[in-house]
Amino acid sequence: MLVVLTSHHLTFFLGLFFFLLPVLLHEKETLQSLRDAKFLFRAGLFFLLILGIGFILLQPFFSTLHSFSYEQKPIYHASRNNYFGSLVAFINFFALPNIFWLPFIVVILWKGWKEPGMRVLFLSWFALFILGLGGTTPIPKWILGKLYDTITLDRFCLWATVMILPILSRLIHKNGSKFILAGYLVFLAVLQLMMFVLVTKVKFQPDPLPMQPLVEFLEKEDADGIGLQPDLLVMQPMVDFLETKDVKNYRYLTLGIGYQMARLGYLSDAQNVDGAYHTARPLPELRESGIELLDGAKYFEEAGLKTLKKFIGNPEKFHLKYIFVNDLSYNRLLAEYGWKELTQLSNGIVVWSHDDISPLRPEEMKPPKKSAPWMNLLWGSYLFLILFFISAWVYFDVL
Repeated sequence: MLVVLTSHHLTFFLGLFFFLLPVLLHEKETLQSLRDAKFLFRAGLFFLLILGIGFILLQPFFSTLHSFSYEQKPIYHASRNNYFGSLVAFINFFALPNIFWLPFIVVILWKGWKEPGMRVLFLSWFALFILGLGGTTPIPKWILGKLYDTITLDRFCLWATVMILPILSRLIHKNGSKFILAGYLVFLAVLQLMMFVLVTKVKFQPDPLPMQPLVEFLEKEDADGIGLQPDLLVMQPMVDFLETKDVKNYRYLTLGIGYQMARLGYLSDAQNVDGAYHTARPLPELRESGIELLDGAKYFEEAGLKTLKKFIGNPEKFHLKYIFVNDLSYNRLLAEYGWKELTQLSNGIVVWSHDDISPLRPEEMKPPKKSAPWMNLLWGSYLFLILFFISAWVYFDVL
């Protein structure tokens, strides 16, 4: 549980409701133990202990929580589409995750509820399945409220496929070979139907984020093998450049290095106007943009390029003097706004600069608050400690 908590805090809290609670209620022994005062005391003490340790582990997150701004324009994600109106969303979030159990849908809905020992698991799966449908129905937005536009709903698709496994296994075990044969025949029918849909090119409504420019880019000969995320870059040349005396007094931006920008920000104290954690970004230009990263602005087309122009067209406002470019398609735009190529680093990154930019004031150059040494030690060792204690517990319990 602590591993899940530190992997993603929201996953932990939702997992308590959709996984841990149903599993506990599913066990007959637990249901009987709920009447036992000693059991309730021990369970309560266990949860308080977990939450206490979890709070310590998440202290860096809680210490910066007050600076987060949740009032942001929603960032597009295909999991909020109507899956039956978007081919990309239909394949990624409905067909592929659910194809293995869809043949048994009628039996799952009928038998899953009728089986007394499966009702709690069935209800949890059904709730996850409905939330995983994203914008296909209005129910997820009713339930999640403002959280609907903040999180991606593909997590519920994944969790539903996990929760269906014990239900499906139980039904197959109880109903035997006839059930499997009937399901297999339905499975073939579903595959045939899907093939018919794809072959006849049923007209889906276009996605809110058109993908044709991206497809054309990926089909070019010089883009062979290139995906949305670039190859792993050597960070040290960029770090060394940022740490030079005349450079670190200004802010910088990256274009085309993807989420590696987060590692660059970790390795250097220089300030990037962009940010990989969308909830924490303070600039109103980014909060109102509806884009994920300035680094990949072109993939958000009009909204992305419009936001990027606010920064490269008025760099003095942000003390933005340097841009690391790993995507040649931005060169023309930068040149139009008066940016000039400064140098090419040993890792292939081209550095662009802009003249007449004032440096950051001393109070603006204050480096981000560092974690305490004991916190670094805790984060670097707790996983191994947990694995050690669990292994020792299992070993001595077996003996």
